[in-house]
Amino acid sequence: MRRVLVVAYQFPPMGGGGVQRTLSFVRHLPEQGILPVVLTAAQPERYWAQDPSLLARIPDGVEIIRASDRALFTVRRALRRALPASARPRLDQLLDLPDRQATWWPAATVAALQRARRGDLDAVYSTSAPWTDHLVARALVRRTGLRWVADFRDPWTQNQTFVAATPLHRALQERWEAAVLAEADAVVANTHANAAALAARFPQAAGKTDVLPNGWESDELRGLPAPPPGGPLVIGYAGSFYPGYQPDAFYRHLKAALGAAPGLQVNLRMCGKTEQADAIRQAGLQGVVEERGYLPQAEALAHLAASHAVLFVLPPTEGRSGWVPQKLYVYLALGRPVVAVCPPGEARDILREAGGNSLVLDPDDPDGGPRLAGWLTELAARRTAPAGFEPQVVARYDRRALTARLAALLGQPGRGL
Repeated sequence: MRRVLVVAYQFPPMGGGGVQRTLSFVRHLPEQGILPVVLTAAQPERYWAQDPSLLARIPDGVEIIRASDRALFTVRRALRRALPASARPRLDQLLDLPDRQATWWPAATVAALQRARRGDLDAVYSTSAPWTDHLVARALVRRTGLRWVADFRDPWTQNQTFVAATPLHRALQERWEAAVLAEADAVVANTHANAAALAARFPQAAGKTDVLPNGWESDELRGLPAPPPGGPLVIGYAGSFYPGYQPDAFYRHLKAALGAAPGLQVNLRMCGKTEQADAIRQAGLQGVVEERGYLPQAEALAHLAASHAVLFVLPPTEGRSGWVPQKLYVYLALGRPVVAVCPPGEARDILREAGGNSLVLDPDDPDGGPRLAGWLTELAARRTAPAGFEPQVVARYDRRALTARLAALLGQPGRGL
């Protein structure tokens, strides 16, 4: 059986969306004749999302190497404590090069090189974010000539959330990204738009970039609850919100919908890092919107499955046309009708192709409220009916099938840098 080193800082017991894709690949690669060896963090408790239950989903026989950055992290923490609180954010900006996990870079590189000395590794797979993962893989590949597949779950310097502390920081990050794209034997993007943007910005990626969507995991969807036959109409949401990614447009549509259909009882239940108390109050939706905080993956899926519909939102900012969060694929697999507030782009195209009885609204749709009111009223009358998605479209995003495509990329001979 071939062995592949998986460089993934984000891995169980960490939780959150970034972990799920890598964990599924690790679960299904042995079915393709590839045994993963995972290089990850030794102090996962620092990460904001914790889900120890995911450890049980790692297959027996998978080797886990946990590299510790305790020494450098301690130095960084001491530097922060020596500064006034007001100066610490700026220090973080300067030290986050390429990201907050930079202190892990040296320790992980040493651990990777030590593991490679056994001589039984056939390839390297690195996944970002954090971008440090790719730099660890690059250091290893330059020493060993192993085949390297670099997976970009999200854009790097082209990401809407990317902010460089100084022009030098930006130049370094763009240089590192170009080097990763040039030296990797294969590049993976999570959407077609992101793959096209990579090739357009970095000619090094042209001709060797494949698209592997985030997808859904079939094993996680068994035995989930059904929506209740009575009570308020429940709309579920799972995920995070942060500056630049907020559900304000949906709040406006929902407020207008409730005004247009005063007898409608709706409860929006959100889990994850949402932090919407002020926005909910400003929208006048107290008692309608409920925040449940971060939930382990199994509980979050049960939360969504027990909903009559699920919410999908994207901000109408430039450059989001290629953004398809993982939750959309999970929503399709769950078979719950989707109410989506998003601009034109790849996510909307996927919903249109899947068909069914979902509703897609523009963020600034002046008729959004009445349209949402009509859709919710119809949904309330058939609240337990399936969404009616096209099965072949949903099946396309099964992570078992996506892992087979990754295995094909990993199984090709390396070019020996």
